[in-house]
Amino acid sequence: AHRLEEALDFRTEPIIRALKKGMKEGRVRQLDAEIVGIVLAAVQEYINYYHYRGRFGEKDISRVFEDISDLLNPGLIPTSPPDEAGTPQQPLYSEKA
Repeated sequence: AHRLEEALDFRTEPIIRALKKGMKEGRVRQLDAEIVGIVLAAVQEYINYYHYRGRFGEKDISRVFEDISDLLNPGLIPTSPPDEAGTPQQPLYSEKA
């Protein structure tokens, strides 16, 4: 069990560190970095597993991860509060900015 824990930590710790850094910089919402890091590592692991076995057909792995980013980013990237009409505002941080 100890070796398994070391292997899992090896995969999750860089993600957790990146999340904490992003939170400190305001680029990632304030969430439990450990839980989110474990979830992201698990998603990556399963996607790689299924992609390797042809589950996504000819779809390029980078496109698969773009789809996942489109799904997850709204929950990770902070946004400004809705306007007076309740309309969601743009993310506070953008790679393109």
